[in-house]
Amino acid sequence: MMLAEGAIYLLRPRTLFPVGLPYNCSSILATIHRMEKAGLLRKENREREIFLRLTDRGRLLLEEHRAGHSAASSSWDHRWRVVVFDVPEKRANIRLYLRSFLKTLGFGKMQKSVWISPYDREEQVREFSRKLKISPCVFQLTVEKFSGFKARELAEAFWDIRRLQNRYRAFIQLYRGEMERAPAATLDTSFLRTRLFNNLMWDYQTILNQDPQLPAELLPPHWIGDEARLFAERCRSQFAGNML
Repeated sequence: MMLAEGAIYLLRPRTLFPVGLPYNCSSILATIHRMEKAGLLRKENREREIFLRLTDRGRLLLEEHRAGHSAASSSWDHRWRVVVFDVPEKRANIRLYLRSFLKTLGFGKMQKSVWISPYDREEQVREFSRKLKISPCVFQLTVEKFSGFKARELAEAFWDIRRLQNRYRAFIQLYRGEMERAPAATLDTSFLRTRLFNNLMWDYQTILNQDPQLPAELLPPHWIGDEARLFAERCRSQFAGNML
């Protein structure tokens, strides 16, 4: 829904919806209606319940944005974008919304009210600040360098890269082990749907949602996130092959 509305560059609804304030129930329902009219979503009635399902056009839009995000993450102009804000204490809840939003965009926390990113997210931050009516309280800076610090040192200081590395490694080990333990005869559509595709892809996306997608030069030499991505893609292809 965020993607269809053009509200944000990344499609992370499970992370963004709790931010909440600009997106109340009415606006979400209106978005669903517009997405139906645009051919991105369709409703299905099953046992007196309504389910939403992406159409082929909706899936294509999602894949295009995912591909665009991966491409954007591969290059860096060697500039740091810093967001500084001073939201009044009487609007402390709004301050929490802004911090959650910045974290969703992949910003790292330098201090509680100072956040940093290697990517240009100026338009997204400006639009979100406008929706929250705090534009005069939010300042965006572009910094060429931080004296005394190497770029990778800054990344290690402001993002928990080691934790992400460990989560990706555990993900690969878990699902590679499950694949190896499963008898070949059970690797049918049902198994892939319930254990491989659903569980594996859900867990992978959960980790991916916490990954700021930093440029390669800011990551450890042997970044296991790349291996996890290739592993997930192979599993997705295997699932598709079993569906044919």
